[in-house]
Amino acid sequence: MRSFHRLVLLIACAFVLVQAAAAQVTFSRNYDRPDREYSPRDQLELPGGGYLICGDAYVTGTQRSRPYLMRLDAAGGVQWCKEYPFFDGFHRAEAILPFAPNLYVLLGDFYGVQKPALMAVDGSGNLLIAAGYLQGPDPLTMEDFTRTSDGGFLLVGSTFHAATGQDLVVLKLGPFGQVLWYRELAGSIAYPLFGADDFGVTAVEAADGSGYFVGGSLESDAFLAKLDLGGDVVFQRTYKLAGAFRFERALAFLERPAGSSYLIAVADLSNDRFPLILEVDAGGNLLNTTVDSLPLSATKAIPTADGGFAIAGSSLITPGAQGLRLAKYDANASLQWARQYDVNLTFATINPPANVIQTADGGFLLSVAALSGIDPVQRVVKVDANGMLGCGSTALSGPFTFPVEASVPAPAAVTAPFFTPFLGAAATDVLAAASEDCPALD
Repeated sequence: MRSFHRLVLLIACAFVLVQAAAAQVTFSRNYDRPDREYSPRDQLELPGGGYLICGDAYVTGTQRSRPYLMRLDAAGGVQWCKEYPFFDGFHRAEAILPFAPNLYVLLGDFYGVQKPALMAVDGSGNLLIAAGYLQGPDPLTMEDFTRTSDGGFLLVGSTFHAATGQDLVVLKLGPFGQVLWYRELAGSIAYPLFGADDFGVTAVEAADGSGYFVGGSLESDAFLAKLDLGGDVVFQRTYKLAGAFRFERALAFLERPAGSSYLIAVADLSNDRFPLILEVDAGGNLLNTTVDSLPLSATKAIPTADGGFAIAGSSLITPGAQGLRLAKYDANASLQWARQYDVNLTFATINPPANVIQTADGGFLLSVAALSGIDPVQRVVKVDANGMLGCGSTALSGPFTFPVEASVPAPAAVTAPFFTPFLGAAATDVLAAASEDCPALD
């Protein structure tokens, strides 16, 4: 009988351990140091646990900011933080991608000199090499990039020509950063108000490997194009709210294995932004003429492991009482939940971009530039698969409906020459303090 009781006890203990292992860690933390203002731009989860977050570190009281990379452990503790001081001026790391085991590539935006670069770093944040890209005398800003199936990269951003204005641009690189082709989709303009994510562009490779989908804005409308593998336009479409003048642009294109796909766009109204979920066919034609939206100032949309998607953003409606917001949709674009996590956003930009990734445990990691009192900080929030945070969250109100229409813009694709000088810089270690305002749950 004693052996039986011991067996029952062992089984109970094993069950408790399994349950504890299955529990999802959640936390909300601020990251700060007196002489820096951190503005996160992108993040990824590491295979062995923990996270890398990149962005720009403004050096307080100066006219310069630097790209930074910060490594957090699984509970949000700072393991290290490095800066990359290439030049004087304002510079940042826009995005980060894994390249190989213990090797990552940062997309650097040197907007003081208006030239982008790719920066290879190891797992400790040490800079290995950086390749810069120039297009003659005109400014060039790249805001996002993706790894392509040929091992290379697709970069998307904008340029400005005195004669033609602001243009959406796409740059295709090979596996070693060599230029394969460059295209301009003429006529695009940056949105002049609430410019949190600047040009608001996105790029993704087609699931069948036939080309690339590129989203952004064209004049005042959301824009979607498909380019073939050589960069030539297969189709292009624009979308806008029917019967109203609003500025709209694309955030993400989510291609589904069969049937329709979704273009996640954002509309700028008089005092806020609203995500628009547009259902389109394989040629970009609009299938539904109405879309549901939320009171969510959307800046990032991502696909999720269950075939659905999540949209991150904030609220602009009540200054001083904004909140970090996240909405989760299923594979049929039906809203599952929408929550707000109380954050006082910094107005260094009018609406700082909220960034989000889905984590291996099914939860989500969000980051945003925020305030702790009057102190600018980096806020990172880890929630579970249902969007719940250990110290609470607030449910958002339900969706409302907008009518939408689509049109076909005049085709325009321009090729411009490129050359690629190489840059060099060392990584500088900096100390960043993490303060806990919502305990981690494990």
